[in-house]
Amino acid sequence: MITVRVRGPAGTTTLRLEDTAVARDLVEAIARETGVSAGAQEVKFGRPLKTVDLSSADTPIKALGIASGEVLVVASVAGVSTPARPAPATNGPASSAPKPAPAPAPAPVARPASERHADGRTGQARPLGGSEPSERPAPTRVTARFGDQHLILRRVPDDNSCLFHAAALVLTPGVTDGATKLRRIVADAILADPVTYSEAVLGQPPDAYAKKMAGPNAWGGAIELAILSDHAQTEIDSVDIKSGRIDRFGEGRWPSRVLLVYAGIHYDALTASFVAESDAQWPYRDDALAFDVLSFDASDDSVLIAAQAIADQLRKAHAYTDTATFTLKCGDCGKGLTGEKAALEHAKLTGHASFTEYS
Repeated sequence: MITVRVRGPAGTTTLRLEDTAVARDLVEAIARETGVSAGAQEVKFGRPLKTVDLSSADTPIKALGIASGEVLVVASVAGVSTPARPAPATNGPASSAPKPAPAPAPAPVARPASERHADGRTGQARPLGGSEPSERPAPTRVTARFGDQHLILRRVPDDNSCLFHAAALVLTPGVTDGATKLRRIVADAILADPVTYSEAVLGQPPDAYAKKMAGPNAWGGAIELAILSDHAQTEIDSVDIKSGRIDRFGEGRWPSRVLLVYAGIHYDALTASFVAESDAQWPYRDDALAFDVLSFDASDDSVLIAAQAIADQLRKAHAYTDTATFTLKCGDCGKGLTGEKAALEHAKLTGHASFTEYS
């Protein structure tokens, strides 16, 4: 008996087939359990996912490389509708998926750290949302279709390590405490090359900057993304919600890319799934994103169009912080300030470095 799990548009189910089963048997079982008709099925498995050639109906399943315990990802390539629950396929008209609701902007909360932004700016900005995952509002699905997949916003906590959490999610999936390990990689790279990462570039001595970045409270941005891109040999693209601009780190150097979303003072990640209704959310279980696509072909920009569509949804919901106009209060002297520029000037004049965002 061959037992496999099937993840389709309507959810996940289990198939049990005879050891002698052939491709025809698999296709018919998938149609019966998922509602995706035989002519519309695209079946993938493995990591990275690869498409199963089902064109020869009499090919034994084992010859296709499918063994017990495999997880098959099934998508409908012909736009055939699938029911909310597994049921026999029908000949009725295809139905369109409901439009995902935009994510509401979370309420401002004080945050005690400095950030370097994706476009290289620095400032004493504060993220939105609570310091722990439990303080965040319930995630709202934000997705955009490209090809036969759905690009999905994957939220990470606002705990001063959002860039590193987001990068770890797509660069080092399943690694325990990935954000801390990425911080160490950044710190080591700065210490190893004090010429490239000089005081003029960092705004402070390299050893001091590296020590701060290795700790839990320093925010990351352009410098850190460039270092992580080189380390992972992967292009890292950061999509700015407010402007729709895409900052591409390692552009033209590496064959693959991963995607982040930047909300002015917070980063989240983007992954792709064949199932638009994925409920995975932080803290992500080891297997929650096991069959998500985490990296993409750097020569194919269709995923960037989908990423900008997600940014458009978030912009319309005003799910970002405008660092030019947000209001701050100096925690050292109580002075009220407007915008990142004013905070920088105040810091230079006074040496104060504790700022709180408030409404």
